[in-house]
This record gives sequence, structure tokens and C-alpha cells, in this order.
Amino acid sequence: MEQLVPCCATYQNAGKRKTRRTSSKYTEFISYDKRFESFEKDWPRGLPSPKKMAKAGFFFEGIRVVKNVTFIDMVTCYQCGKTIHAWKGTDDPVEEHRRIYPTKHCVDHLS
Repeated sequence: MEQLVPCCATYQNAGKRKTRRTSSKYTEFISYDKRFESFEKDWPRGLPSPKKMAKAGFFFEGIRVVKNVTFIDMVTCYQCGKTIHAWKGTDDPVEEHRRIYPTKHCVDHLS
């Protein structure tokens, strides 16, 4: 005799989201809100907006000194950990990430 399997057993996981694995360098900044909040203190006016930067996956660590050079606009991609500085107001954060780090695919899903 043929064994009948209730239809709900076949679809018991239907519609459930799978847990995404992430290999993010900075997991504490996976949240857009956390990245956006990082720009609240000391982000210079006239540069790409905190909204654009956070949407592109960047967070701001504040003013940084590297090898005796002070950077007032250095941001870090939470996924790959790469940094970018020397922003202009007309820069598109997504396009700059692609241009400077073409082998990193962190922003491929963004327009």
C-alpha cells in the first residue's frame, strides 16, 4: 500500500527565511541604523550625506590619524573592511567603492 504524506510536511519550511551567513568584517555595523548613527558626530558638512554613506554600507569612525596624517572623512565598509577618504560633495559612495576596490563586490546589489 502506498504511504501518504501530509502535504504540510512537504511545505513545513515554505516561506521561512534562511539565516544569512555573513562574512562581514564589522558585524556590529550590519544595521543601516548603526551605520547612520556613526555619522552623527564630526561628519563634515558638504560631503556625501550620512544617508547615502550608510546605505552604501559605510560607517564613520570619527577623525583618524594615520602615520601623522589627520583624516576627517575616512569611512569603512562594514562588509569588506576597506576604507575611503578624501570625499567630494558630488561623490557617489557606491560608485567610489566600485572604482577604488573593483574586486570587492560589497555594493554589487546597490544601484
